[in-house]
Amino acid sequence: MKSVFCRSILVAISVMLASLSVLAEEHSLSTIKGTQIDLKTYDHAIAGSIKNFLVWGYVDEETFSSELIMRKDEQIVKTVFKKAEDGSIGGVIRHTVDNQVKETSLHFVRVVKEENKLVVKINQQEVAITISGTLNNGHFVNPTYTAVVNGETISYALEGEACYSFSFHLAAMILGAYVH
Repeated sequence: MKSVFCRSILVAISVMLASLSVLAEEHSLSTIKGTQIDLKTYDHAIAGSIKNFLVWGYVDEETFSSELIMRKDEQIVKTVFKKAEDGSIGGVIRHTVDNQVKETSLHFVRVVKEENKLVVKINQQEVAITISGTLNNGHFVNPTYTAVVNGETISYALEGEACYSFSFHLAAMILGAYVH
């Protein structure tokens, strides 16, 4: 009886370990590099530097939200991009420097699937984010994202895969931090 129980436990542990190795392969550590952007990504989270400051963020798929945390101007600056009561999706990055409030608003506008574009509004400016890369089963493979904000071209490439949802949250965190 004990040996049957022990075998059952060993089989269960083997299945769990095999499952973990499959999950590890699905979410390997990869990079996002671009215009003053040097990030690592793992399992819908990012960490690294944008311009001359540190950023960390993650996407919560269950709530379709993301949180961005920056170490900038000797402060910890946090914001959440999420669906609001009015149905809009986005957030506002806000902190104070020299008694002046600095605020950056970023909200989702629409997806243009025929052109592989996301459109967001950054501080009332509509910005098209072009996504280049192969689309496979609803996910962009090794995509490059390009946007022009206030006349400056900002581009970054993800080594890995991203659906439109993750692409929006990447844009919110990366472009939001970059512009702020």
